[in-house]
Amino acid sequence: MKNILLLTDFSENSKAASETALAFSQKLHTNLLLLNAFTFYPTAENYVGSQWYPEMFRETEEASQERLYALKGKLEELSPKTLGPG
Repeated sequence: MKNILLLTDFSENSKAASETALAFSQKLHTNLLLLNAFTFYPTAENYVGSQWYPEMFRETEEASQERLYALKGKLEELSPKTLGPG
């Protein structure tokens, strides 16, 4: 099975790339997989070993998931429009 992996950082450039990837995947009859990866290291300066703030990591992860779902919804809306007739 063929797949196209679409990496996104939710910037304007990645929005244009996602629309292009959608059209490309439809023409080639492949799956389109969305991926957003991030490194998040908030630390507390006061603690020995610079502890992570787990709640901040969870909030950032949830925000990223919400943005991925929004991108998925937008691509689903564009899906019938990208191929056009024929």
